[in-house]
Amino acid sequence: MKKHFLQKLPSLERIYNKEFLVFIIIFFVSKLIPFITPLLASNFLKRTEDYGRIEYLLNAGSLISSFFLLGLSSAYPYFNITLKKSVYKPFILHFSLIFFCSVFFIITILLFPSANISKLLFIGTIFGAQLLFSAILKSEQKSSWAVILDGGILSILLCYICYLYFTHTDYLSELVFLSLLFLYSIILLSTSLSFLRKKNKDVDSNVTHESNDIIDYKKVVLFSFPVFISSLLIATLTTSNRVLIEYFLDLKAVAYYSFYFRIVSILVIVYQAIMILLFRKLYAEHISKLDKMFLQLLVSFIFISALILLLFPFFILPYFKIYQETSHYLFLLLYILSAQMFFWIVTALLENIIYREKVTKTLNFYLLAIILSIFATCYLFDHLNYLSLITISTIQCFGVYVYSEIQMFLIKKKTDVPLRRVKSINRFVFLATTAFIIYNLAIT
Repeated sequence: MKKHFLQKLPSLERIYNKEFLVFIIIFFVSKLIPFITPLLASNFLKRTEDYGRIEYLLNAGSLISSFFLLGLSSAYPYFNITLKKSVYKPFILHFSLIFFCSVFFIITILLFPSANISKLLFIGTIFGAQLLFSAILKSEQKSSWAVILDGGILSILLCYICYLYFTHTDYLSELVFLSLLFLYSIILLSTSLSFLRKKNKDVDSNVTHESNDIIDYKKVVLFSFPVFISSLLIATLTTSNRVLIEYFLDLKAVAYYSFYFRIVSILVIVYQAIMILLFRKLYAEHISKLDKMFLQLLVSFIFISALILLLFPFFILPYFKIYQETSHYLFLLLYILSAQMFFWIVTALLENIIYREKVTKTLNFYLLAIILSIFATCYLFDHLNYLSLITISTIQCFGVYVYSEIQMFLIKKKTDVPLRRVKSINRFVFLATTAFIIYNLAIT
């Protein structure tokens, strides 16, 4: 009898291993912080726009972080593990540059408090440093610390919520919030630099470098450039909605979108947990076998989405004030975001095959075309006075779906494996989503 894919996961001996159990506990606790914290912020802040402002700052900052990360998270394991070359000095240099940028942006914020770009750039430096140091820790097999670090900025938001609670404040103070972020950035960057300097000091004296630090740094950046372009485009496609909503609508709409986006993001937590268990299989199994495994996973995600849609509106959402303001289109928005999250998971699963088959550069051109099409469609609908929160969410959702279809097209072209199962369930969800949106728009 063939085994179900869940039976192929790590054996009970591994699951009951103390270190593995500790890691799983740390993983779920650290992932629950990003899930719960923004929802708490929506309740503690009196004005919905204040919650929207926080979500906008964090979302725009995370997009900008790509320019400070520069795709270097892929370079560290490649040079340090694959090629077994010491690249600590170039990374020390990079973290030092991020530190000086961070200080410069803070000084700019103090001199020009109303300048939004300085705030976004500052938050971008923190996200960039956090993502890069997390990748380094994972490469150094310090997974538990890396998982804790992944929720770093939202842990600071939790600290800010505690400040609101103990000071009986119900409005957003950007100065306090940014001050907490600055303290976090000092701790993060100093810890990163200390870790890398210790590693560099421990390097065997026989290791030689072909060039000085600056040239080595250039080599690392040049190697990472294609990944930088790809990650920037993917982030723009999948997570730029709050920026678009703020641009075309307002901060209240950002708050509404963010609240329900956080609800369906529980799917990402489940996805990341499963990926920890299946990571090696993604690189070792033949694509035809992955097709069957992915189908079983995606059916599980559809089931979880159905539970969210059926249970959350009755047992969880009534405790949040935003629910009262948005109950008239609650179910439709939840459905669209659940579908978008499903399509995102499809693209994330396929990305491993894309990297393995080395078709990233070709995919980047398609990605750019999809992003430009999304922006152009939003401008067109805005010009026709038909742009709304539901419209923007739908456009973004369908953009992610098109991206997943292009991924499957390129994989088939390169490997001659059609991924029929994944394609079938992907198109089923797309057709069901389209029909549901049309039905809801017809009756309103």
